[in-house]
Formats: sequence, C-alpha cells, structure tokens
Amino acid sequence: MTDAATSPAPAPVTSGSPAGSPTTPDPRDDGRGTHGTGDGTPVAHGTGGGDAEALLVVGVGASTGVPAAEVFELVESALREAGRSVRDLAALATVDVRAGEPGLVEAARRLGVPMVTYSARQLAGVAVPHPSDAPFAALGTTSVAEAAALIGGGELVVPKRRSAGTPARATCAVACRPGLPALPDAPAGTAHALPNHAGEPETDAPRRPP
Repeated sequence: MTDAATSPAPAPVTSGSPAGSPTTPDPRDDGRGTHGTGDGTPVAHGTGGGDAEALLVVGVGASTGVPAAEVFELVESALREAGRSVRDLAALATVDVRAGEPGLVEAARRLGVPMVTYSARQLAGVAVPHPSDAPFAALGTTSVAEAAALIGGGELVVPKRRSAGTPARATCAVACRPGLPALPDAPAGTAHALPNHAGEPETDAPRRPP
C-alpha cells in the first residue's frame, strides 16, 4: 500500500463558503456534494480512478489537532479493507466546523481529493448504524464519519472505525455513492462547504472523535 510519499499527486481541496459561515440553505441542495457557487452547475472531478458512476466517499470525524498522518493512515487502512485504493476515492467529507482543521486539510491533499463539509444539522438527518452520544452533545448530530460518508445516498462499505492513535483522534467510514456529482476546482488549502443553516453554532467537537 502506498504511503504519503507515493500517494497520488494532491488535487485541490475545494471551497464554497468559509467554514462555519452562516448561509441560506439552497433548496437545490440534495446533500450529495453540489458546489457552493450558487449556479448548480457541476464541474469535473480532478480525482477518482475507479467507476465514475460509483465512487467512494470517506467520512471523517476528528478531534482538534489531529495529525494528518493519523487520518491518512486510517483512510488507507479502511480502503484496503474494502479492497480499494485512494484512486477510487472521490472526496473526504466531514462536518463544517472542521473545514479548517490542518490535519484534515493536509490528509485530503495527500489523498488527492477535495474536502467536502456538511452542517451538523444536515448530518443529523442521516440514519447511521453506529450513532454516538459524544458528537450529539457537542454538535447536535449523533454521527460525523458515517453520516458524512452516507449523506445523499449510497452504501456503507466500511463502517465507522477509529484510528490507531493513543488516544484515537479520528474516525472514518467509507461509502460507495453512485452518481456522485462533480466538485469544483479551487485553490488548495480551502474547503468546500455546503449551505449551512443560519445561526448554527460552531461548537467544538469533543476530544473523543465522533
């Protein structure tokens, strides 16, 4: 399996609105990663070497200060378990208050995929097999990793698992999302945020990752 030095060349991490900035929900948003430019026009992915109609999305929950290497290794391990590779990955998805988390941004760069964010309210509407009270207390959603992977439809191919850190500072889950909409290109180091709900608080996540 590849490591950070041999992984695919980084693709830009994409941006819609700044992390946590209140915006009016777009009624056209179906929760599947349409970009935040407001025109609803899909543009091409710069990544994903597998079936263009059924790409993988990795949902990631993380604690503040999570190292990029811990996230990268966790995602690689989960993909390996599914019999897939980073070439099949279309996006790294997480909660919007983590859009600027350096470890997640860098992990997405190493994986060569855009980072897509969803509000806690959007994630709370997704049924998941392994809900948790910890993220609900902090964010108002019982799941980040599985919900971010599954939002918009698809099949969970790797359920939530924790990283090998002591303590574990990241969780991830992998879903196969058919017909994944394309994401926009944007300067590296920014995040693509789906429409947030006005007034939703930017509550920090607990030390135990969701």
